[in-house]
Amino acid sequence: MLLDCDDIDQCWEKWKDVFLTTAEMFIPKCKVRDAKAPKWIDGDVINLSKCKNRMWKKAKKSNLTSDWENYRTIRKQLKTLTKKKYREHLATMQDELKDNPSKFWSFYRATTKTARIPKIVHLSGEKASTPSAKADMFNKFFASVFQKSDHGAEINHDVFHPRVDELHNLHVTVEDILSVLKAINPSKASGPDQIPGRILKECANEIAPSLTQIINLSLRIGMLPKEWKWANVVPVFKKGDVENVTNYRPISLLSVVEK
Repeated sequence: MLLDCDDIDQCWEKWKDVFLTTAEMFIPKCKVRDAKAPKWIDGDVINLSKCKNRMWKKAKKSNLTSDWENYRTIRKQLKTLTKKKYREHLATMQDELKDNPSKFWSFYRATTKTARIPKIVHLSGEKASTPSAKADMFNKFFASVFQKSDHGAEINHDVFHPRVDELHNLHVTVEDILSVLKAINPSKASGPDQIPGRILKECANEIAPSLTQIINLSLRIGMLPKEWKWANVVPVFKKGDVENVTNYRPISLLSVVEK
């Protein structure tokens, strides 16, 4: 069997390899729309825009009054349709603001053209402009504000009654894992393993048994796969000078499976 092993890292790597390979082979791929295009620019707007462009080429070639009139009519229709789609998009966001605030902030960034990280950032008099230099600068700052303790945190054992030194027979069922998988928020970002939450959720019934084996092995030996301890660290702006690295805080994006 795939998971007949006691090495948690080996089991996880085998599972991940089979999962990603299977996803690559069988999950249909589709053309992704231009990320720069506004969300309210749908198929109707795109088709009418193409029609307008064709009419413009025809009018320019023929230079007939009738063709130019047709072009102006379609152009006016396109402006009207675009405004209508924009209003509908705003209304939808207003209705979903409470349950899906990320859609609003996505709209805000698209309309204000605000980049997550500016072109140039600085720290202690030094400047960085390339992606790698900026990443190194953020890493340097985040590492400097994290102070690793030389000793473990002191625990007051008197508050634990009765005191338990060991936990025995920790075990989860397939049903436990299945319920967690089905509750995954598919919009959450993936971690270093690049496994999307949406696929985990939609394939919950198929992957729950094998994931249950990994979780129970982890509980039995008291270890996590090393990759589950890794995270993609993303700088998030707080306030103040947007180019000052000290005005950012780190957000760790962990593996969805680990969470």
